[in-house]
Amino acid sequence: MPELNGSESIATKSYPYSTQDDFAPTSAAFQTGLKGLTFLWLEITPRCNLQCQHCYVSSSPLLRDPKLVDWPRILHQAYDAGCRSVQFIGGEPMSNPRLVDYVARAHELDYKFIEIYTNLTLLTDRTARRLRAYNANIATSFYSFRRETHERITRVRGSFDRTVAGIDRALSAGLPLRVGIINTGMNDSEVPQAIEFLVSRGVERSWINTDKTRPVGRGADLTPSESLAKTLCGHCWRGKLCVTSDGACYPCVFARNLTAGSVLTQDLSSIIGSQELL
Repeated sequence: MPELNGSESIATKSYPYSTQDDFAPTSAAFQTGLKGLTFLWLEITPRCNLQCQHCYVSSSPLLRDPKLVDWPRILHQAYDAGCRSVQFIGGEPMSNPRLVDYVARAHELDYKFIEIYTNLTLLTDRTARRLRAYNANIATSFYSFRRETHERITRVRGSFDRTVAGIDRALSAGLPLRVGIINTGMNDSEVPQAIEFLVSRGVERSWINTDKTRPVGRGADLTPSESLAKTLCGHCWRGKLCVTSDGACYPCVFARNLTAGSVLTQDLSSIIGSQELL
């Protein structure tokens, strides 16, 4: 599995990029700017069939996709700007019926790294085969080898079995799979067993990592209030951009207070080249 950002740790469902706490965002860091767009998060829907306690965007089945963004157009514009790595996120990206079409478009454009961050509960054999044909990678979250703990965190009964089945299905289809385990306070003592459980299913041990709950979205209800410096890694603006389902752009999936523009009113190239990203 390629490392996308050097020392940054594995992606997790609630944190599509894990962060480091030892680098506080500063105006000097922001002034370094984007030296070409290298990584793109596409938050193709806010809707999710789970209701995880720590979700950084407070996704749920009650949310509706505004369907405002022309995602193939964004993929084209990002590619023209030099981007070669894309991660489809949500919400639950597989709840968007056009996900595979977007993956296919990214593949046709010759993106070198394509990943879907999904809870895997909606993965079918047919979808797995199609994603494999487009050289897609999969990332998912897993919370415990105990069904009861996992579902206390996802707050949806049956989610444990569906996620495990999705893990098995992804591996059987030959999809590269990495897994993030988030310590929520409910599963801390079960993390070592969860790792062994995943390895026993066939997940590569080196593709399993852990992260902590952060005070963003519903995660704010689980953790003490922290400063922005402790929530973010400090690498905002450095070649990465998030486009949300309502068209808003941010330098990081967490940094919703740092709006860079909107693809509904601007081309991606103008957002990347704007003063907000310098």
